[in-house]
Amino acid sequence: MPNKSKPLVLLLIYLTLFVAGFLLVLYPFTYTAIFSTYNLGKIFGIWAFTCLCLQFVLSSRSKLLEKGVGLDTIMRFHSLNAKLLFVLALCHPFLLGVVGNFEAYSLFHWIGAGAILLLVLTVTTTLFSEKLKINYEHWKIIHKSAYFILALGFIHSFFLGSDISARGPVFYWWLFLLVLALWGILTRVMRKKYEFEVIGLVRETHNVRSVLLKPLKGRIFNFKPGQFAFVRFFGDISPEEHHFTISSSPGEKYLSFSIKEFGDYTLSISKLKKKDKALLDGPYGAFTNAGLPGPFLFIAGGIGITPIMSMLRYMSKNKIMKDSVLLYTQKTKKDLVFDREIKSIAKEGWLKVYYRFTEKEGHIDRSFLEKVKEIKSRKIFLVGPSQMIKDTKILLLAMGVSSEKIQTEQFALR
Repeated sequence: MPNKSKPLVLLLIYLTLFVAGFLLVLYPFTYTAIFSTYNLGKIFGIWAFTCLCLQFVLSSRSKLLEKGVGLDTIMRFHSLNAKLLFVLALCHPFLLGVVGNFEAYSLFHWIGAGAILLLVLTVTTTLFSEKLKINYEHWKIIHKSAYFILALGFIHSFFLGSDISARGPVFYWWLFLLVLALWGILTRVMRKKYEFEVIGLVRETHNVRSVLLKPLKGRIFNFKPGQFAFVRFFGDISPEEHHFTISSSPGEKYLSFSIKEFGDYTLSISKLKKKDKALLDGPYGAFTNAGLPGPFLFIAGGIGITPIMSMLRYMSKNKIMKDSVLLYTQKTKKDLVFDREIKSIAKEGWLKVYYRFTEKEGHIDRSFLEKVKEIKSRKIFLVGPSQMIKDTKILLLAMGVSSEKIQTEQFALR
């Protein structure tokens, strides 16, 4: 369940780091010298290093940060921070007046230039990955250059930053930022992982399979309905890590991920066999109705039904018969996932289901939403393709639904 105040607290901490860097760089100067181009270059440099170090904190998957906020929100902020880093790093040498003065460059100037070039490569391949047709595995390899950028930025700033080499207040601030980055790296490397094995594959539709897993030791880790995990499968399949929503309910004897085949990796899921191993990192996410009073409205588009299915299974299993409505959109009837089970749950009396097939009926419109009685009083869980989420949310707000009642999840790794 989202913590409404925590994102604001995290944002204030983030802004405080930039204010502190600004004050530390400029504290010895008079007012007239504060906004000289050269001093602005120094400020942009320490701000760029701040953004760089925070990238490793934001990508650490720290439960301290993620809990009550959702990893999808943290990763969107990670993306915005990367763009800010890009702008600050490019402005830094221009404001210092060193661009083009190559004859005066030392080794450490070139190291800084190398860091910026790697940063340009990383940001460009992220922003234009679809147009450049860079697949996820190759993008991830390029993205790991962030570790080299940190090392190069560390060397560059240590040997050329006069405020740092003087071992004054800026040095200790710079050291603090470096410790933050190392904490983020160690947190990610040392996080607990769980070993599972495949016990079967279930064909849900013509292009969706559920992978059933059981733990090699002990019980399944605690998770809430609607959460997801990062998974590495080992067998006749790439061991590359991917994230999938857990479609099973807490308390079941097995864990399931229901995966749509739409790329090279997901197509290879069919190659998994019984006894193949899997390594899981999770759970993550604040997209859950666990502990909420209801009534609920679930709006699912495409494979977005998976977190909703986890919630419905949990409610049915635990006799949580709170007034609920499911609006489920798919391209055609043959694309419906969990159709029989959803209809079986609906027979329990607490769930009403409305379908919309976009190939013939078009996307969600106001008339489809108006099928739901007392829509303004419901806690709404909206999940699906990004454009569907955006358009549906606009319609809900136009109908007078409070934004505080609408919970969405849209997770992207790049």
